[in-house]
Amino acid sequence: MFSNIIQKSSKYYYIILPIIAFAIYYPIIFNDFVYCDDHDIVLVNTERIDNLNNIGDEFSKGYIGTNYYRPMIYISFILNYAIGGKNPMVYQITDIALHSVAGILLFILLVRLKLPKPSSIVVAIIFIIHPLFNNAVAWIVGRNDIIWGIFSLIAFIQFIKYLDNKNIFNLFLHSLTLLLAFLSKETSLVFPGILFSYYFLIEYKKINKFEWKLISILFSSWLIPYAIYFIMKSNAELGASVNSFGIQHILSNWRIPVEYIAKFFMPIDLMVLSTLGILNTTLGIIFSILGGNFIFKKAKINPLTLMGLVWFLLTTIPFLYFNLLNSNDWNEYLECRSYMPMIGVLIIIVSLVPKSVMEFKTKLSKTILILIFIFFISININESIKYKNSITFYESLTEDDPSKALFHFMLSRIYRSKGQYDKEEKSLLNSYKANNTYSKYPYSLGAFYFKNRQFSKAIFYFKETLKLSDDYDKIYFALGQSYFATGETNIAYKYLEIEFDKSGYEKELVYMLISSYLMNNKFDEAEPLLIEAQKRNDLQADIAESLEYVYMKLKNEDDTTAMIRLKDFRKYINLEIRR
Repeated sequence: MFSNIIQKSSKYYYIILPIIAFAIYYPIIFNDFVYCDDHDIVLVNTERIDNLNNIGDEFSKGYIGTNYYRPMIYISFILNYAIGGKNPMVYQITDIALHSVAGILLFILLVRLKLPKPSSIVVAIIFIIHPLFNNAVAWIVGRNDIIWGIFSLIAFIQFIKYLDNKNIFNLFLHSLTLLLAFLSKETSLVFPGILFSYYFLIEYKKINKFEWKLISILFSSWLIPYAIYFIMKSNAELGASVNSFGIQHILSNWRIPVEYIAKFFMPIDLMVLSTLGILNTTLGIIFSILGGNFIFKKAKINPLTLMGLVWFLLTTIPFLYFNLLNSNDWNEYLECRSYMPMIGVLIIIVSLVPKSVMEFKTKLSKTILILIFIFFISININESIKYKNSITFYESLTEDDPSKALFHFMLSRIYRSKGQYDKEEKSLLNSYKANNTYSKYPYSLGAFYFKNRQFSKAIFYFKETLKLSDDYDKIYFALGQSYFATGETNIAYKYLEIEFDKSGYEKELVYMLISSYLMNNKFDEAEPLLIEAQKRNDLQADIAESLEYVYMKLKNEDDTTAMIRLKDFRKYINLEIRR
């Protein structure tokens, strides 16, 4: 039966591949948002996608407030919202559908490359079920790579059609879809290099000469999309960069393509947000050496093999040139970015394996293929569970790589939103343990303990923050609040004074500073602040009256009533800062 599917699928591939994709990824249809960019697009900045009229505006905006220019991705979210609003099911189904389309297009491309149809459908099925691509499908925003992949595959197919029939309509579709690929993700800008490698390595061999008129037409079909893209991008309002660019990053990022190779041939250590690991790097080096040795030992290298190698390198190299600004605490790379490079690897494989083997006519070859499929499917299902919701997503991150402080920190925020405060505390402690040199983590612990009225612990971690940075987010105010809450107003006002000098007049700060001064008989220091607060009408009438009475009485005479009112004011301030 399996053999019949392979043999007959050339007629029914457009049905078979989507059925397989939805069968494999069916569980993710019921997944929630994982709160890693998807919530920002759909839940936080909903006004950007909640109207079909916003489609035109996307060509003048950056992606999620960054300097990435990817209007086609946001347009896909606008269309999703028009169908299902904030229902995550619509977005998940769309990703599966897009992955199905990519699988179909890959099959069509392989057939256009003159590969046997049985081999092509097997490769397309492997592409559909391979767990390395789970990140691109199960993570809603992973569609970035699927969409630019779809447009690039269409562009390639139309490119081959034009070379075959010289139909100007095919050339127009080629340029248009190439432009749409550019507008989907920046990596697609390298794709004309792959097209040229096809022309030079395969098409050129047919005629054994350059057709300069044809070459000029082809280059024009690429230059026009480039020009349109850069003009549109230069006129868009882009946000800040989230990356550091430079050749120096290649020295640390060279392991990324090596790990892609490892995870392709041995997908046993996949991550939702990947970090570099010794296991995958070692396996990747071994697989790369063995594969390279096999290719270059052949007496005559298949041009299609070389084109696949160019495909892999060109779509991988751009990622080596940059690092996330917070990669030390976050992830080094994303598995969804392997979506297009691995097509190059698949082309290499199918070009090297003998046709007789790829037809899977023997019992042994069928058994091996079925075992591979079962292995891939089981891993894929297991990986999809990680994207069930925000907790499973971030818990898998901390399990995959406990050394990344930001993984723990983000998990603490998820626990806090769910009211799981014990787990929030544990995650915050883990983030500080993973990185005790970044002031954000001890400060967050201090804020957690302050909120939970564990003021001694709050003071400890706020002081740890101060050792790392005296400019961090009103750290002196945080310490002043904490000491005030413990009743140590003689220490509190010293920190509050520093914060007042740094930040200027702020209502809550002034409340505490006035109260601390009065409680420590520093009337001259309290007077100008009290007068200023009254001018600004920042004090409630009864509190203002009480403060003025306390001030006058304590400055001039010992008055029991004044002391009582002062205690009432202190209770009021404590209530305010604990809200």
